Amino acid sequence: MLSLLTDLFKRQTETPFHLLLSEYNKTRPQKQNFSLCYAPFKALYFGHRGLVTACCYNRLQSLGRWPQNSISEIWNGPMANELREELKKNSLQKGCDACAIQLEAKNFSGFKAAQFDMSPLNANGFPSVFEFELDNTCNLECIMCSPQFSSSIANRMGIKKHAPVYNGQFVTQLEEFIPHLHEAKFYGGEPFMIPIYYDIWDKIVAINPNCHILVQTNATQLNTRIKDILEKGRFYFNISLDSLEKDNYEKIRVNADFDRVMENINYLHQYAKRKNTLFEISVCPIKNNWHEIPRFIEYGNENNIGIYCHTVFHPKHLSLQTITVDEKRTILETYKSVKFKDAVTEIQKRNLRHFRGLINQIESIEDGVEENPFQNWEDLYAWLTEYPSQTDPSLTMQSSKFVSHFKQAVSQMNLENDYRLPQRISKRDFEGQFKMLIMLEKERICEMLENAAHH
Repeated sequence: MLSLLTDLFKRQTETPFHLLLSEYNKTRPQKQNFSLCYAPFKALYFGHRGLVTACCYNRLQSLGRWPQNSISEIWNGPMANELREELKKNSLQKGCDACAIQLEAKNFSGFKAAQFDMSPLNANGFPSVFEFELDNTCNLECIMCSPQFSSSIANRMGIKKHAPVYNGQFVTQLEEFIPHLHEAKFYGGEPFMIPIYYDIWDKIVAINPNCHILVQTNATQLNTRIKDILEKGRFYFNISLDSLEKDNYEKIRVNADFDRVMENINYLHQYAKRKNTLFEISVCPIKNNWHEIPRFIEYGNENNIGIYCHTVFHPKHLSLQTITVDEKRTILETYKSVKFKDAVTEIQKRNLRHFRGLINQIESIEDGVEENPFQNWEDLYAWLTEYPSQTDPSLTMQSSKFVSHFKQAVSQMNLENDYRLPQRISKRDFEGQFKMLIMLEKERICEMLENAAHH
């Protein structure tokens, strides 16, 4: 939850880190790699409520906050430079724990950092990639999602929507950077339901029509306005699709119509073929659909569509990270028994690498995962209050202040009714780092809660 590394650099692993890094570097396109990850050298991620980080996986290491800081100030600021130096030392200890888990599992094809290897490094010092996640407007209530990323879930839970942070001034500030962008990525919510994205797309089409505009969409939306903007630009698609079975799909992606979605997917796929742009499918492997992953690979290879499998950590009761020993054995036996047709195209070969990476990820899952002890906010507050007396009584006063700030942050972010969020938090997120954590101010606690809500 607090983006603390999951013991990658604390415990002895089967593969020492320098050997693990060497093995990973052999899969990278560059002959010389001056940084473990190029995200802070190439990209900015604009998140909810103005939070700006290097990428959508790292939501703890804030580089600044808009509109308090301009985009230029954030890109050239001390926090960005600090993260760059850390990654040049091959360290993942500044908010990069999700990638650390994938690296340790040797899931190199699913490693978020690897995506930035493929983006150009601008010689003029400008970023080449922007990621936008400006709003949570969404029509679906996916079972693995949260109110922070679905307005429909938030509405059902009675959580008030935050006032928009990004506005016309933000779009105007983008004009300085758009000419240098190779790729602009748009997440949600559902991007095609977020009004400000249309303003940004219009700017990109006018200023830099060759920029790759990637949309992570649930493919439920397709109307005349969408079709018109698609024809103006070069749109790339990453489709969120978690089942190829109608009944299972509609149980996972609540409110969606499978048949309508597949029709829209076909339209977007044909567009991508005509425009010669990227078309991929992203799957969230969870306990409800793990059995379908081989079929996804077959589907992708039959249609020459890239298939990407996310690593899902929360909610824990759905995550493969909490499978039992018997479940783990069954999944691995099933996956390893699958025989795919020989891959011919690069996309087909990449799909098979992604599948092997998923197998590596599952093999790395530890047996006997800690059950989440917090069923609600009161359970968490009580444990935070009692923890110092069990470890270091001298921290009691500081701990009391931290709990007060924590409660204020929960209230400020309208999270009191989010009954699932405390269940995403583990004691391990606090233990061993407690002295550092209790010194944090409320603003930083809000950022960490936002990170918890995503993961």
